[in-house]
Amino acid sequence: MDEVVRKIAALGFPGVILLIAMATTGYTGAAAITAALAMLGPFGMIGGIAFLGVVGIAADGLSKFGLEALLLGIYKQRQQEGESKKSLCKEIEGLMVSRDFKRKLKAEVKNGKSSIKDRRASKSSSFYKIRKKNYKGDFKRKVKAEVNNGKSSVEDSRASKQDIDEQLDAIDNMKGREFEEYLAKLFKQLGYQVSSTKASGDYGADMVIKKGEIKAVVQAKRQQSSVGIDAVQQVAAAIPHYQAHLGIIITNSKFTEPAKNMAASNKIGLVDRDNFKKVFKTVNNQKYSECSPL
Repeated sequence: MDEVVRKIAALGFPGVILLIAMATTGYTGAAAITAALAMLGPFGMIGGIAFLGVVGIAADGLSKFGLEALLLGIYKQRQQEGESKKSLCKEIEGLMVSRDFKRKLKAEVKNGKSSIKDRRASKSSSFYKIRKKNYKGDFKRKVKAEVNNGKSSVEDSRASKQDIDEQLDAIDNMKGREFEEYLAKLFKQLGYQVSSTKASGDYGADMVIKKGEIKAVVQAKRQQSSVGIDAVQQVAAAIPHYQAHLGIIITNSKFTEPAKNMAASNKIGLVDRDNFKKVFKTVNNQKYSECSPL
């Protein structure tokens, strides 16, 4: 169960919605993704990409462990990774599950490990106590070393954030075709089969990606202004043309409200600049764990 929990927890709130959609509707595959996108509403999200990679393992996890066990594990995992108790409890309150189930989830969060902010405060307190007490030099150094070791994850996170910001800055300076080629390389790193479309006459899709039985069309929009409804209309038309299950629009910018509203009713996932950072984080985690360059 650990692998299922880890992969879905990495999606955050969209991963939780995917599980609930699958459990309540009985859908799998593309139908499950469509249901989850509808439940998330007209907001930019990483789901269009990430759902392709986990819908199979999510279905298998639900059949083996059930929704309750998976969600308890996911909220515990997300808390261990630094999300605050307050934000998680607020999220749980809005879930479409029973009141008793919400109480169980909140109890798991409240009894779990403290957030990064709480741990930082604890470390500061530890340093204060070390300074106040008159320990012998060697022992004091050992205790301080133990506390300092706990900082590594926070420092790694800061370094990762800087790396992601640098990648986004590089994308801002790319030409349209360069951005498409960059995304194709990124999708391959994430384990997708990628087919690029023609430079002209692409019917609204820059590439087609596939993982398992699920296929999606992707449009890349590298621009400074917000992406409007025209892009959503193009991708909506590309879905049946390429016999895809859903569409995804990825931009280094933002989406207009009309674009978000139309995407929500047309099986289209929107990935804006903020969501893009989560994609980078996933790729970076794979690079460091597998030692394979992007």
